[in-house]
Amino acid sequence: MKAIIKLHLSVLLGILLPIPVGNALVPYIYWKLNKEYGDSFERHARNLLNFHILVNIVFFIVWFVVCFNFVKEAMAGIKPDFTDFLYPILPMFVLVFLYPIAAALYLYFSKKDVLVYPKLIPFFKESK
Repeated sequence: MKAIIKLHLSVLLGILLPIPVGNALVPYIYWKLNKEYGDSFERHARNLLNFHILVNIVFFIVWFVVCFNFVKEAMAGIKPDFTDFLYPILPMFVLVFLYPIAAALYLYFSKKDVLVYPKLIPFFKESK
C-alpha cells in the first residue's frame, strides 16, 4: 500500500520539475521502475495516468483558447484582461495538486484498495 501512496504523491514531484506534463511523466517512470508491486499497483498506476493525461490535454486546449483570445483582443486594440489566465490555472491546481494529496490521504487512512480517480478515457488499458 505504501508504494501506491508514493505513486499518488509522485504527481507532486512531477509538478515541481520544470517540464511540461511532469504530473504524468514522473508517475509513469515510477510505475515502470516498480512493476514488482503487483496487479493492484498496476491498476492504480493506469488509473492515475489515464486521469492526468486527460487533464493535461484539456488544460492545453483551454490554455490555447485563452492565449488565442488574449492575442485577438490585443490585436483589436482592446486591453486584454490578465485574469483570464487564472481561470484555467485554478481548476488545474485543484485537480493536479490537491487531488493526489487527498487520494493519498484517503488510501492511507481507509486502508482500502479502491481506485480514487474517475475512469474517463483509457489511454492505458488493463492488461489481461
